[in-house]
Amino acid sequence: MSKYYNKDERFVPLMEKIANEIINRVQQKIDIKTLLSSYTLNEAEQFCYQSKQLLLQWKIEYQNTRAKLENDKHSFSTWNFEHRILFDKTDYLSQICDDLIRMLSNLNEFYDIFGLEMKAVTGDEQMVDRVLEHVAGLKNSFLSCHFDMFNRENSQQWHSFIEEFNHRSSIIEQEAKIFIRASFTQLRSAETAFDMLMKFQKIDTTHVLAYEMVRQFTAILLQYCKEIDGTYDLFVKYKDNPPIFK
Repeated sequence: MSKYYNKDERFVPLMEKIANEIINRVQQKIDIKTLLSSYTLNEAEQFCYQSKQLLLQWKIEYQNTRAKLENDKHSFSTWNFEHRILFDKTDYLSQICDDLIRMLSNLNEFYDIFGLEMKAVTGDEQMVDRVLEHVAGLKNSFLSCHFDMFNRENSQQWHSFIEEFNHRSSIIEQEAKIFIRASFTQLRSAETAFDMLMKFQKIDTTHVLAYEMVRQFTAILLQYCKEIDGTYDLFVKYKDNPPIFK
């Protein structure tokens, strides 16, 4: 231990400087407007996750070092500093990162579900585009966030923003559920729909719409039966005099 920093009144400010440097780096990295305009949702979510891990690791390293000092019989040093000074801000930033990860994941899963395959399966491009417009509006709501989300003094504004985001997301989900249920009763192709659902099963997601999609296996099987019946009817109709194209 440094002779200069072997006193709490000198060591605590040093630790506080380290915490503040970590905070500044996270705030610079997680500029949500820059993330959404310059990176994909997957990349933005990954940046938030990495920042959260950095904040958590800072606390873990402190706790590990403190435990080593306490267990070292030859050490005369102990780390028993006030947690509020060292971790109040970093813990709060970690919570904000969690919120952002959840919301970005929600947006990303909307786009995953309502992609080109959904248009091909349902044949209703207009309705898919309508849902995606609402999702884009939800994404753009971050651009109107004109306060510092990392400042605890703005926590009430941040909570209000999250509540509004969740409310709008819920409305989109309900609209999308109705569309999915209606569309899967009049499928264009059972095979295409089945292929899409099999892909959804491989996606690591808990999104309510992904679950709604998986529930459509019955509708796909019914469509498959219709296609089999239609093929059989054509066979019976033309088996004795099959049409020959010249």
